[in-house]
Amino acid sequence: MVGEVFGVERAARKVAKDYPSTSYLMGSSFGPSGKNFSVFDNWIHEPSYLTGMIAGGMTKTNKIGVVGGYPIPEVNRLIHAFMDGAREINPNVKFRV
Repeated sequence: MVGEVFGVERAARKVAKDYPSTSYLMGSSFGPSGKNFSVFDNWIHEPSYLTGMIAGGMTKTNKIGVVGGYPIPEVNRLIHAFMDGAREINPNVKFRV
C-alpha cells in the first residue's frame, strides 16, 4: 500500500504490525522504516520558501496571512519556509497564521 500518514503515523504503524504480510510505503516526517513499513518524505518546503519570497515582495501593507490545515510537522515546515522566504525579501513583514 502507498499513501501518507502525516498526523496518524502511530495508528498506521499499528495497522502495519497487525498485517505483517502487507507492505506499506507511506509519506511521513517521523520515525524509521520497519520490516513492512517504509517511509518517504518530500522537499515541498523549498517551493514554499520561494512563494514566500514572492509574497514578501508583493505585499503593500507588510501583512501576510497564512492558513495551515493541521498543525503537524509537515504543515509547520511549509509555513515556516514560507515565512522565512517572505522575510528574506521583506524583513518588516508581519504574519497572521
